[in-house]
Parts: sequence; structure tokens; C-alpha cells
Amino acid sequence: MATYSAQELLQTALFKAAKVSNIKLMREFIEAGADPFALDKFGRDVIFYAAKQNPVETYTLFEEIKAGKGSRNA
Repeated sequence: MATYSAQELLQTALFKAAKVSNIKLMREFIEAGADPFALDKFGRDVIFYAAKQNPVETYTLFEEIKAGKGSRNA
């Protein structure tokens, strides 16, 4: 039986939320520490999946992520 770290489970949850374009849950998982720039085995990030079903809200989320990432690095 495989064991998974809390971070791996959080990343999996973020990708599942993205695939059904649940922006609210995506925000919560990102705030909890999931990496929105992590890639899956196909080389795609969560924004790719969320944008397929909900491009407007996904774009807004992406802009928020970029702004937040920029402020952490400043």
C-alpha cells in the first residue's frame, strides 16, 4: 500500500478541483499550500484544466496567484 504525504494529497485535491473547475476549492487548496504551478504527468498545471470549463474565473484566479507570488518574492 502506497503512503502519501499531506502535500501530495493536497496537490491531488487541487488537480481534482481544477478538473471540475471548482475555483472556490482551488483557492482554498492553494491557500493551504498546494502549488498552483506544479505539473501533472502530462506536463499540465491546474490552470490548464480549470480554464477548459471556466475560463473567466480561472483567469481571475491566475491573476490573483501571479500577484500573490510576486509579493512573496519581493
